[in-house]
Amino acid sequence: LGPTLEFYSLVSKEFTRRDLKIWRDADSAAPGIYVHHPTGLYPISPDDIVNDGGQKRTHILRVVGQYVAKAMLDSRIIDLSANKVFIKLVLGEEVALTIESLKVRNIVRDKTLYSHDLSSLWITNLQALSTKFRATQYIHEVLDAIIDASVQPQARAFREGFSKVFPISDLQAFSGDKLDMLFGNEDEDWGVEMLNEAIKADHDFHSEGRAIRELVGIMSDFDAFARRDFLQIITGSTKLPIGGVFRYS
Repeated sequence: LGPTLEFYSLVSKEFTRRDLKIWRDADSAAPGIYVHHPTGLYPISPDDIVNDGGQKRTHILRVVGQYVAKAMLDSRIIDLSANKVFIKLVLGEEVALTIESLKVRNIVRDKTLYSHDLSSLWITNLQALSTKFRATQYIHEVLDAIIDASVQPQARAFREGFSKVFPISDLQAFSGDKLDMLFGNEDEDWGVEMLNEAIKADHDFHSEGRAIRELVGIMSDFDAFARRDFLQIITGSTKLPIGGVFRYS
């Protein structure tokens, strides 16, 4: 079990390497070899992959899709937090071309979108537009480039890879929250109450003892990075399994 969990964890991490050039990087100046994606993984635009026609990178996304499907088939929660808009595009669902839809799904916060923050790009270029029609047209084209035209080839490649394992249409049976969980986007509960209920003291320890109380206090204070490191050392995975910490025996 441990080696299998660690395999999924390590592979997930490697798919977010910057040198693969398949995901947008919210902070390219940040140290490290992995992309920074606080709002979830979102593909780069075709303009950024013109050197090889995108063939290599769309192939990688097919492999990523196949990997995600196999992880789901194996009931594993992987550490590939995909942006909600990308998930909807992969499933073939319609995403409204509005600024509000981007704000709701936090894409507008990603300053790598067409190399500019969307709101700043809109305000700056709106000053050069002389008519309301041109302003509306410009905004629509920017939105289309960000959440439609620029990522459809990548979404299609992911979908093709996924469907090699089982039909991606089967995911329509899941709710949006459930899909977020399967893609590793769910917030994990590490509260004191949950930990006290989950931890079963043994070997002369008891739940009200000082050692257990201090352990629970330390674990509940973990930030996201400390949780990931702790889980990887203990279980081999950086994410809790489906069902949370109660799944551990």
